[in-house]
Amino acid sequence: MLTPGSRHYQIHERAWFRDCPGSPISVNKRLKSRIGRHLWSPAPMRCTRRLWSSLFSPLLQFNRMKMGRIQNTMTIKPATVSDTQAIVSIFLANRGDPGLFQEPEAEVRRNLQDFLVARDAKGRAVACLGLHRDSAELAEIYGVAVLPELQGQGIGAMLMQKCKEQAAACQLTHLWLATVKPEYFRRHSFGPISRWSLPAAVLLRKFRQVFQQPVQRWVPAILGRHTFMKCNLLDTRSS
Repeated sequence: MLTPGSRHYQIHERAWFRDCPGSPISVNKRLKSRIGRHLWSPAPMRCTRRLWSSLFSPLLQFNRMKMGRIQNTMTIKPATVSDTQAIVSIFLANRGDPGLFQEPEAEVRRNLQDFLVARDAKGRAVACLGLHRDSAELAEIYGVAVLPELQGQGIGAMLMQKCKEQAAACQLTHLWLATVKPEYFRRHSFGPISRWSLPAAVLLRKFRQVFQQPVQRWVPAILGRHTFMKCNLLDTRSS
C-alpha cells in the first residue's frame, strides 16, 4: 500500500504525470507534435516574432509590391510654368507639417528652376522638391513634399535620389537642409551640422524666409526646432 508522502508514492506520482494520457505533461507532448514545436519554444520572444512574421509577412509583401508598382509609374522631371499651381497645392496639402515651410505662389514662380516634380501615371503632379544653389559647390534641399494620401510609398526617396544625381551633374559637392525629421534624412547620407557653419548669406536668406511663414511658426523656427544637416556628395560617390 502506498502511503502519501512516502518515497514510493512520490515515484508513482511522477510516473503518472509522465505516462498517463490525461496528465498535463502527456497533453503538452501531444500538443507539441500537433501544433508544431516552434510555437512551444522555451524562448517566448522568439516564438512571438515567428508568429507575427507568419501573420504579417503576406501583408508586408503586398505593401512592397504596391510600392514597387507606384514607383514604376512615377516620372520625375524639372518643373515647368504649368506646374506652378500644382506645387503650391502640394505645399498647401501639407500645411499641417510643422517642418515644411510654405512657399507662396510668387516665390514658387520666382524659383521655379529649383523644383523637381514627380508625376503619376496620369501625369498628375503628386510630389515636389526644391534644390537651390547657394554657391559653386553648395546647394540647399528644401520643400520636400508628397501628397498626404501617397506618403510612405517611397516617392520622397525617389525625389531625393534624383536630386542628388542632378546635383552631382551640376558639379555640386555639398547639399544641406534644415528639417524636423533628421532620422529620415540620415538614410540619405545626411549628418547633423551646426547652423553657424553655413555661409552668412545663406543664414540671412533662411532668416527672411521664416517671416514669410505663419506667425505661430516664427519662434520655434528661430529658436532651433530644425536640425541642420549636410551631405558630402564626394563621399557618397566613392561609397
